[in-house]
Amino acid sequence: MSITRVTYDFAGSPLAAWLLKTGIPFALLSQHNPEVNGLPSAWYRTARTIFMKADKTFFISHRNFETASRSLALTLDNAIEVCNPLSSETVSYVSYPASERPTMCMAARFECDVKGQDILLSVLGSDYWKQKDWVLNLYGEGPDKAYLEDLIQFYGLGDRVFLKGYRKTIEDIWAENQLLLMVSISEGTPISLLTAVVAGRAAVVTNVGGCAEYVADNETGFVAEAPTFNSLHEALVRAWSHRHEWEAYGLAARKFALGKIDFAPEKTILAAITGQKS
Repeated sequence: MSITRVTYDFAGSPLAAWLLKTGIPFALLSQHNPEVNGLPSAWYRTARTIFMKADKTFFISHRNFETASRSLALTLDNAIEVCNPLSSETVSYVSYPASERPTMCMAARFECDVKGQDILLSVLGSDYWKQKDWVLNLYGEGPDKAYLEDLIQFYGLGDRVFLKGYRKTIEDIWAENQLLLMVSISEGTPISLLTAVVAGRAAVVTNVGGCAEYVADNETGFVAEAPTFNSLHEALVRAWSHRHEWEAYGLAARKFALGKIDFAPEKTILAAITGQKS
């Protein structure tokens, strides 16, 4: 089985030549599918041929499947949608923190061209949001850490935006935060979103990848139609106006997620490959 982090990564690698000539059955698992400029033209024919040859193709969101179908101009009859695995060992509710000061967070690698932290900071650095009282915690590490530190100072947010690094468990994050912000440029389905809604937290997400598949706008969270300043600002304004209902939104998000998430996706994938029941 071949696993790719971005749907078409393999098409520009030595793996592509092997996949084209092998007689061994193989499957492709896509973890992330950019919705704009996702497939370089030089890789198009190779990727298309390999996807047609694959025994199974797995996608972790319906949106990723639709984007791949468009990018490859293929029906993809061999496609199966599966769930991303949770990073938490528990599916227990995490008690909502009773902070009077609204406490928001992002849990994502510091890679702005994918995760969009820079867009979020530009929104929160505007005069409108500086007049509000809030805290934003950024969890993770990554190549853009120094850039984010500079942006925090550039927008004058050093007293309310904090880089927190990693936490040992997801539960540690949700014990101190009330709302998830997931402002990605592109996605598969973020594991941090899945663990957040299972823990009982509402989220503000951008409508990319599988994010909106787990957030019902104005019911279990808030959806920004695009990863842009204006769209994100609008969604955050709506979220802020309902800040006293975040706990209730989070409980609704948890109920929905527990009925939707496959908590053993590895068994589902194995069963699909082997033809056995999971």
